[in-house]
Amino acid sequence: MLHFKKLENKTMKKRQNKQKTLKRLGNEGGFALIWTLLICLLLFGLMTGFYSVTINDSKLSAVDTANTQAFYLAESAIDQKLAELRLGNTDPLLETALGTMGTFEAVYDADNHTITASGTSGDATRTATVILETGALSTPPGAEAALTAKGRLSIQDSYMTVDGNDHDLNGDDTSGTEMPGVAYYYTSSTTIGGGTNVKIGGNNSVPIASPYNPVSIELLPNANDQISVNAILGLPEDSHALDIYQSTSPPGAPLNNEIYYYTPTATGSAASVVSTINLGTAANPGSGILIVSRSNSWVQFTGYFRGLIMAHNAVFAANTQIVGGVVLMNSTSTVYGPSSIAAADPEAAAPSETEPVIKYSSEALSMLPTITGGYNDPNYVKLKHWADTTNNAAPRV
Repeated sequence: MLHFKKLENKTMKKRQNKQKTLKRLGNEGGFALIWTLLICLLLFGLMTGFYSVTINDSKLSAVDTANTQAFYLAESAIDQKLAELRLGNTDPLLETALGTMGTFEAVYDADNHTITASGTSGDATRTATVILETGALSTPPGAEAALTAKGRLSIQDSYMTVDGNDHDLNGDDTSGTEMPGVAYYYTSSTTIGGGTNVKIGGNNSVPIASPYNPVSIELLPNANDQISVNAILGLPEDSHALDIYQSTSPPGAPLNNEIYYYTPTATGSAASVVSTINLGTAANPGSGILIVSRSNSWVQFTGYFRGLIMAHNAVFAANTQIVGGVVLMNSTSTVYGPSSIAAADPEAAAPSETEPVIKYSSEALSMLPTITGGYNDPNYVKLKHWADTTNNAAPRV
């Protein structure tokens, strides 16, 4: 009997211990469930926040894209209106669609010489105003000295005089517009003469040998877009106004207030020029605009000329005089004069040679033949500077 009692007590204790254990485990399981729920909530919150940030960034990116596209559309409107103005069309540019990108429009204000344009892409609108330079200019915008280089310049130590002081058509010094003798855009790899053979003057300084008067040589502020033939003459980059003057042959006779655009088919060097162009005589100098356009070609110029010569590299022979200006268009342009000047030979009745000279002349440059759509066209219009740009994009979200 006592044995059964003890056995019952043991069984009872086991049951009680098991119940305590189950209760404890139940409590711990409850806490684990709570922690699991908290972690899940935290992860859900983080994922929701990340998703919200991603969606917001996507919306901001879409607004920025629309804003940028709207600005490009406004620029397109300005370009188109400029082209229309050069053709004499002053009417408003009505709303025009540019594919799926958006729309643009522009208005010309003749009183203030401005174009105000707007571009719209989606909910974004950009408005831009530019101030224009209107009416014919007296000289080509790219001729900024007697000798202008649109990049680096190398004037070899040879016989040559470059004079930026203003001259009349006969090459006589006047009190007109004084310019530098030489102007260029890059200092690196630029070498200008040296020794006693290259003389440079300008801005009221007479031509002298090295060391040159600083006022006669000008480093231009920026390498601008006037390195192309079109830009030098104030034409839009996409203009084909000069195409009718192009020829793969050099001019056969001196120009008579003409435009000639020579595009050599062969290359050459300073010692082996592709052709020699006779510019004219002292009694009958050539005149006009002579363009020689091929970056690795070399041409020799000889004789007398009034006007503008544009080339990539140049060799100037003895007894050559250019009254007007020369513009070089290579990223690195090289100029040579003769290595020696022959003295007079009485026995052969040969006069002494003279060194080539380039003389700036606002008068000669103002008499160049008219270029349709160019700087001396009465309808000439050029963007002077941006006056205002407004961003009317939709508010950021």
